[in-house]
Amino acid sequence: MYNRSITLSDEKAMSRIWVPDLFFSNEKEGYFHKITVPNRYIRINPDGKILYSTRLTLRLSCPMQLEKFPLDKQVCKMTLESYGYTNEDVAFMWSENRPVQTDPLIAIPQFELVRTTVADCTKNYVTGTFTCLQVRFELRRQFGYYLIQVFVPSILIVALSWVSFWIDPGSTPARISLGILTVLTMTTQASGARASLPRVSYIKAIDVWMSACLIFVFGSLVEFAVVNVLSRRDAKVHLKKALLRRKTDEHAEANDDVKITIDPKQRDKKTEKLLSRSNSDKEKILNENENRAALVDAASRIIFPLSFAVFNSIFWPAYIFSEDKASHSEV
Repeated sequence: MYNRSITLSDEKAMSRIWVPDLFFSNEKEGYFHKITVPNRYIRINPDGKILYSTRLTLRLSCPMQLEKFPLDKQVCKMTLESYGYTNEDVAFMWSENRPVQTDPLIAIPQFELVRTTVADCTKNYVTGTFTCLQVRFELRRQFGYYLIQVFVPSILIVALSWVSFWIDPGSTPARISLGILTVLTMTTQASGARASLPRVSYIKAIDVWMSACLIFVFGSLVEFAVVNVLSRRDAKVHLKKALLRRKTDEHAEANDDVKITIDPKQRDKKTEKLLSRSNSDKEKILNENENRAALVDAASRIIFPLSFAVFNSIFWPAYIFSEDKASHSEV
């Protein structure tokens, strides 16, 4: 009795042995490795069992749910089916001892392999019932890259926009420049973060984050517009009323039926008194407006950071602790 296994790697010998017509139903492209020789062999054991091994590289389709991107988890499947033989002729079964073996040192860009699970996915077609096996790879996206490149810079940009609340309302060029700079920077960063993503119709977590940051930055710019209007309101109107009142008085004196001779010195004193009262009222209004604008700035220093903190307290738990659709999809 022969008690040693026989290994065949010769192409001619292997071509004479029948192998199942297995194929990967979700394969997009693939190839066998042939350097330096075709990487496959057949091993025949003394008890009659045959081991067929081959090395190939596959690119498989993996539909993803990106609602929680970049805080998402994905499930990618690899499906093995028999192409021509029905379940009556060929049946695939998973080995009871470690059916799927993975390299513990394997590194996947942007993802971490959480676990693998196997299942039987035997399918019924019009042409018959065909055996099918499926392995599910549960992947968790690595968040470190997006934290450093997207979230931290956007938080700093939003915080930078709040600096304008401490700048004097009269420094219009400084506040306008700071507001426009933060808005443009936020818009550019949002476009860069979405550049590598597929154009999907639903809203992703990164869309919510970037839109909220853009709203906070734009709100800081609008706040300055409000402060600028409050600081100047009523001053010009009051000045126009004072000048109009002065012209009205002069016109009334000129058209008086009774000719009254007014001393030029007395006229100058009256005009000076009128202008002095107008300037005094104008300064009073300006002081009131400046106080009102300062009050808005002081309130914004509290409201904006507090609102952003509330948004963060809702955003992070909502996307981190909520369940993923991909993990509950059917096998």
